[in-house]
Amino acid sequence: MTVGGAILSLLLPLLLWASFVALLCIRDWIASRAPAAQKAEALIREWLSPGQLREYKKRRKFEVTGSAGGCYLVGPGYIRDLNTGEHICFVPENWDVLPAADIMLARKIALENDEVSALKVAYRLPY
Repeated sequence: MTVGGAILSLLLPLLLWASFVALLCIRDWIASRAPAAQKAEALIREWLSPGQLREYKKRRKFEVTGSAGGCYLVGPGYIRDLNTGEHICFVPENWDVLPAADIMLARKIALENDEVSALKVAYRLPY
């Protein structure tokens, strides 16, 4: 047996074990997030207008008319200004631990209630 083969035969069981442990951790993390995602889905469906809800069920995105008259398409991970074609981005604090539906709902509420302030903190992307 070569030195490389001997090293591989020693490392392979460790790599397999580490992969197994990592998969268990990922599975547990996903399972722990499921209740939050389910609650977020129920909440957004309560807040959407009938037209928005139809769009959301069909395409996972919906249009929002801002308080200052702007028109936006809100999807998971983005907002598109339908008047200019620009993508804009603003997120609530702790956005990285929130379900996508909660972030989408926060964006809807911000645009519909104080579009001008929401756009002041937003990043604009020209694509």
